[in-house]
Amino acid sequence: MSNPTLQSPNTGNYFVGKGVLRFKPEGAADYYYLGNVTAMEFEPKLETLEHFSSMEGVKSKDVTVVLSRGGTIKITMEELTARNLALFLLGDVDVSDPLNPSVEIFATDLLSGALQFIGTNDVGPRWTFSFAKVDFVPSGSFNPISDEWGALEVTGELATAAGTFGTATLTNLEADTLPVNLGLPEIIGNLVSGQTLTAFDGIWAGTGNTFTYIWQDDGVAIGGATSSTFLLTDTQIGGMITVEVRATNDSGGPVMAESPAQGPVIAAPTS
Repeated sequence: MSNPTLQSPNTGNYFVGKGVLRFKPEGAADYYYLGNVTAMEFEPKLETLEHFSSMEGVKSKDVTVVLSRGGTIKITMEELTARNLALFLLGDVDVSDPLNPSVEIFATDLLSGALQFIGTNDVGPRWTFSFAKVDFVPSGSFNPISDEWGALEVTGELATAAGTFGTATLTNLEADTLPVNLGLPEIIGNLVSGQTLTAFDGIWAGTGNTFTYIWQDDGVAIGGATSSTFLLTDTQIGGMITVEVRATNDSGGPVMAESPAQGPVIAAPTS
């Protein structure tokens, strides 16, 4: 990745946008990834009231008052997961049967939470945008029948949380640095005995990163569970599962990051 000085003019400041999105609903402990997002648009908004003086020939503006601050965020998601569908339908996910989750449509009129964009672009500076609160409302459309790849479109209105709209942070790193974790790993799969889980590495800065894995049951390493996938057995029933991802590159390591705990693991349904 290039390391622009940010002193304009500088072609190193040009960028080709790539990144991932994470969402943490209000009241939830952790973020979750929205998967492959093909488009994200952020439009800041500022409403003002202007006053013009008529004391001399041509009226001139002498006062501007800010009435409101906010913004609109539009997201196009490609992965039809239960959580993404719930965000689109303003629904609640029922995972009482983890193999066949359901979503209650319009379980609420508004879904709010923190939203984070993590830049992963190879061209130009990488920025992370952390939006303190986004209120998602019904928007876009969903075509269950199509000859093209399907997508879910959602729109959110930017709001404040604890007095802030959020932050934008530059995470531009030299190519020869140690791995740096920008987004935590995540466990993908159903927490059911007999099902195979997959570790999503998370988001990392650094060049040439390679990864190793340690799966854990209630915080204790599971013997021999060191690949990117893990087959749950009856031994893990009732346990909370995490995966520790260790990143190494030519500059050194390992640098460790751990996924949020998932579970408890339940027994496979009987036929």
